[in-house]
Formats: sequence, structure tokens, C-alpha cells
Amino acid sequence: MSEGDFGCLLNLESLRLKHNAISTIETNSLCGLESLVRLNLKGNRLKVVKNESLACLSSLEDIYLEYNVIEDIEPNSFRNLTKLRMLKLEQNSITYVEPYSFCGMPKVWELSIHNNDIEFIEIETFCSMPYLEKLDLNDNKLPKLSNGSLACLSRLTEFSLSGNDLTHIQRDHVNGLTNLQEFRASLNKLVSIEDGTFCDFRHLETLRLDRNNLSHVHPQTLCAPSLLRV
Repeated sequence: MSEGDFGCLLNLESLRLKHNAISTIETNSLCGLESLVRLNLKGNRLKVVKNESLACLSSLEDIYLEYNVIEDIEPNSFRNLTKLRMLKLEQNSITYVEPYSFCGMPKVWELSIHNNDIEFIEIETFCSMPYLEKLDLNDNKLPKLSNGSLACLSRLTEFSLSGNDLTHIQRDHVNGLTNLQEFRASLNKLVSIEDGTFCDFRHLETLRLDRNNLSHVHPQTLCAPSLLRV
């Protein structure tokens, strides 16, 4: 898509371009769509989300970028998307997320990046999204979580990590997730969970740790939240 392709559609609220052969979004190619709320680019051939390629779409609330071949999200790619609520990036080829990849969209409450190739997450990667409630990192290649990488996500209620390569979960890995209701880490390679890891999760209702390599779970690991379903 090139500059000015949709510039005259000032009242357009929903744009569906899914299942085409779009390989790039040039800067300013979507500018002029002042009323656009929903952008669906699912199933195209995008390899890179370019710096500020979507920045002029300040009314956007939902973006669908799943089933592309995205390998890279440049810093500030989503700058100025202050109304964005949902971002779908599943089924791509992302291996690494820059610390500032998600800057500029403070109201996002759902982020899905499952079925990618992510191996590492920088500390503070998600801190520009203080209202994030649902984070899906299923089916990536994460061998571990960095201490404090999730500490700023105090509103998170659903966190999915199933299908990764995790071997250990420590208390510092999930520190700060005090409102978590659902935690899923099935189909990893877990051999240990630190004592007290889930003790601060007073709202936890669902905990999935099936299909791992755990041989023992210390009683203090769970601290028996009253609403817990395992």
C-alpha cells in the first residue's frame, strides 16, 4: 500500500483487507482515514511493521495482523494509537520484541502474540500498556521469564504461556500480577516452581500446569487460593 491510497475516505470506520497479498504498509499510506476504528490485515504477506506506519490512525481501536509473516516490529510502530484496545499478532514469525515496540497505545487491554518464535522478552516491554488485562504468549520459544518483566502489569487478569520451553518459574518472574485470575503454563518443560510463587495471587481461579515435567509441588507453591481451579 502506498501513500494516499485511502485518503479521501474520511468517514470510513472499518477496513477489511484480509487474505490478500499485501507485503508492506508505507508510511502515510493510510493517512486520511480519520474515523477508522477497525483495521483487518489478517492473512497477508507483511514481514515488518514499520516505524510510524500506523501512527496517523488515531481513532483505531482494533488491529488484526495475525497470519502474516511478520518478523520484526520496529520501535514506535504503534505510536499515537491512544484509543487502541486490542492488538492481534498471532501466527507470525516474530522472534524478538523491542522494548519500545508497543509504545503509544496506553489503553490496550488485550494483546495476543501466540504462535510466533519469541525467545526473549526485555524488561519493561509491556509497561507502556498499563491497562492490559489479557496477554497471550502461547506457543512461542521462551526458555525463561526475566525477573521483573511483568511487574508493571498490575491489571492483568489472564496470562497464557502454554507451549513454550520454560523449565522453571520463580516468584520474581510473576511478581506484581496481583489481579491475575487465569494462569496457563501447560505443555512446557517445567521441572520446578519456586515456593510461594502464587501466594500473592488472591484472585486466581484457574491454574494450568499440565503436561510438564514436574515431579513435586511444594504446598507453599500454591498457598491454596480459595477460588482456585486446577
